[in-house]
Amino acid sequence: NLVMLGGNAVLDYEPGSKHQRLSLGLEAVSAPFQLYANRYYVLSDPLSLNGTTTEYALNGRDVKLQAAVPYLPQTYVGVTDFKYYGEDGEEDIKGSRYSVNGQLGGGWSLDIQRTDFSTGQDPKLSGKLSYNYIFGKSGLDSTVSATPFTLTPLPAHLKLDFIQRQNLIATQTSSAGLTVTFEKL
Repeated sequence: NLVMLGGNAVLDYEPGSKHQRLSLGLEAVSAPFQLYANRYYVLSDPLSLNGTTTEYALNGRDVKLQAAVPYLPQTYVGVTDFKYYGEDGEEDIKGSRYSVNGQLGGGWSLDIQRTDFSTGQDPKLSGKLSYNYIFGKSGLDSTVSATPFTLTPLPAHLKLDFIQRQNLIATQTSSAGLTVTFEKL
């Protein structure tokens, strides 16, 4: 009840492009630390967009490590390392995503992310502060702990969390050897 180990297999399909992908993942989750690893396998053929442009779905992988912020056991800092393998002799897409997310208490939650790419793309920044009011619940939840890290039984928010993986299929377009652009990351 202190650590949850698991695996997943997901078949992705994007109706517009008809790209298909198999995703295999492993995870190890405890209250203070989480580790997620995924491998993505393309199942579909390249898509001809017109006579000179082809779109490829990309094989890839990612690994994510998160740790609870000391004294804030429901708030996490994390890093994700990812790589998508370029097609048709093109450069691989590599990068890292840094995050701070979780419950701040009193119904407030935070999600901040920065994604850096090794391929020269500008970093992507995103942030969200949310408030969730629960009718009939009195008082504020305290998310502050008296100890920096504790190995306690898994809380419900970790047991019922979604699979940590890239849901969109990464793609690359190539135009008759002229230009290459990366999309959907």
